[in-house]
Amino acid sequence: GRAAMVGFVAAMGAEATGHSVASQVFSPGGILAAAFIGAFTVAASCAPVALNKVTIDKCFPDENASYPDELLPTVWTPIAEKLNGRVAMVAFTVMLILGQ
Repeated sequence: GRAAMVGFVAAMGAEATGHSVASQVFSPGGILAAAFIGAFTVAASCAPVALNKVTIDKCFPDENASYPDELLPTVWTPIAEKLNGRVAMVAFTVMLILGQ
């Protein structure tokens, strides 16, 4: 989900300059960029664990956790992150299919 969100934003940026998503993804640079984004996202997600700042359970979102004291419980929660990731995946797929 996190990589999909980053990829979607990158695709939208390039789409605004006139490059289609398909031409970005299926080019050698696009494949390399997708691999880099995926690896960087995994590394950034695991960095707090590697630095012994948090446990592995705290590193990745738990969709069953409750947050009763938050003012806006749909912002910055595991459920919101999961939903945003899924929306980014669907939007990226739609952009890929409908691109010129």
